[in-house]
Amino acid sequence: MPVIQPYNKLKDKERQVIKDKFKGFNDGLEDLCKTQKGWAIPDKEQRDFIRQAQKRVVSEGYRAFLHR
Repeated sequence: MPVIQPYNKLKDKERQVIKDKFKGFNDGLEDLCKTQKGWAIPDKEQRDFIRQAQKRVVSEGYRAFLHR
């Protein structure tokens, strides 16, 4: 992946590579959200725990994705 420096314009190919990587990440996240929307977790404590765990996983994954 190209190193981005201030005031340097990206070449079309570099820009497309970045766009494709973001699209792949977003598509994966969207698929995950669709799957999890169908879940029914009646226990509030368990539901909150899972929600927080998912936030951590997605946030950490996104951070790792950005630093590649």
